[in-house]
Amino acid sequence: SVASVDDAYHQVKKEHADIVLGIGGGSSIDTAKAVAMLLENGGSIADYIGREKYQYTPKPLFIIPTTVGTGSEATRAAIVEHENTKKIVGGASMACRVAFLDGQLINTLPSSIIAATGMDALTHAIEGYVSNNATPITDALHLHTVKMIGEYLRPAVANSENIDAMQNMLIASTTTGIGFTNSLLGMVHSIAHVLGGHFGAPHGVLNAIMLPPVMEYNWIANPKRFADIANAFGINTHHMSHQEAALAGINYVRQLSQDIGIPSKLSDVGIKDVDLDVVTDEVYEEGFIPCNPRKPTKEDIRKIIVSCL
Repeated sequence: SVASVDDAYHQVKKEHADIVLGIGGGSSIDTAKAVAMLLENGGSIADYIGREKYQYTPKPLFIIPTTVGTGSEATRAAIVEHENTKKIVGGASMACRVAFLDGQLINTLPSSIIAATGMDALTHAIEGYVSNNATPITDALHLHTVKMIGEYLRPAVANSENIDAMQNMLIASTTTGIGFTNSLLGMVHSIAHVLGGHFGAPHGVLNAIMLPPVMEYNWIANPKRFADIANAFGINTHHMSHQEAALAGINYVRQLSQDIGIPSKLSDVGIKDVDLDVVTDEVYEEGFIPCNPRKPTKEDIRKIIVSCL
């Protein structure tokens, strides 16, 4: 939240720090990014919502991620909660100098956190690959990430002491972080940001719940791209049409979520009594919607959310 970031800034400011070290998941890392920027620019983080709103280069930032999904160690922005919605504070110089990826540091991570953050990384990869802003370079990063997560997420959830699986999930998270910070994302994240701001549910779980229905909505915009995702998962699509392969990939994602214990409905994470008019309007105006491969109407968004309640 704005309040927690500002409080962290005022605490760190007293220490006259030369560098900032961020350790943790996405919220911790984003707080570190925000503090590094505020140390050179002052004020409240709410003053800098948007992109390139600050004047001076942030303090040098070093990051040790301890989850396997946000990719925040590779991005040039921080997400902060402001007035019950998630907002971006971004700028090219907010990227860290160095990120340390060490699977041995996270071998006691709870399976539920591995599952949620791993699905966050998968959502980054899939939305980044089908984004209207995708490029050949981001395509390579995202498809490789889909392949890695398809191979390593289940073993990582099953046993966090499987260092090979944990290390590869860390790498997958960072790889797609580099990709989506350039391609941007889509409607899954738009919905997750809005619902997360209103209800405080875990971001990765929200992404995982919304990913299959949004893929089902989006695939007709580019069947070939969704077929590519199925291929990256290792599905034998040789005798399938693009449509058949796209649908097989969607089913794979749904089964993966089930295998690792992700809830299937928003009500399972406490999201009930949703003000659909407010939420739909906020999602429609969210920054990633223009990158979504299929242009949604407000009614489309409402139907997708209702289908997941």
